[in-house]
Amino acid sequence: MVAVPAPKPPPLPVPQVHVHVVLPYEPEPEPTRWQRLWGWLTSIGRPWQICGALALALLPIPGVGYSVATIWASLVTEARAQGGQDAGYALALTPLAIAVMRIVRGGGTLRRLLLLAVSLVGLMGAIDLYDPITWITGVDPS
Repeated sequence: MVAVPAPKPPPLPVPQVHVHVVLPYEPEPEPTRWQRLWGWLTSIGRPWQICGALALALLPIPGVGYSVATIWASLVTEARAQGGQDAGYALALTPLAIAVMRIVRGGGTLRRLLLLAVSLVGLMGAIDLYDPITWITGVDPS
């Protein structure tokens, strides 16, 4: 009698190994001070508008020798001298408030940014270093 070989068992399944690499979460780095400043400036207006407004506000007028911003600061300083601290601040802060409200609502245009630049320089004409002392203590330095 001839020996019949036994049937081979079916092959064993090859195990599949899945490897998942989980990297630690690294948040994006915080923006630098200059990146935050640039982002804030460009949210106000386009760079050419900002530069144009500053140039128009601070460059001297031909034939006059003074810029629009320094003329406004001089006027505010004179209003402070003649009308007192309240008049100087009222005259300086009114166009500044108007410029800020217009820029916030409608975005920065060259005209609005020019008003902002001129009114900020004019505010420097209204500020006196003794004002905070006067506000806190009530003592007038004059």
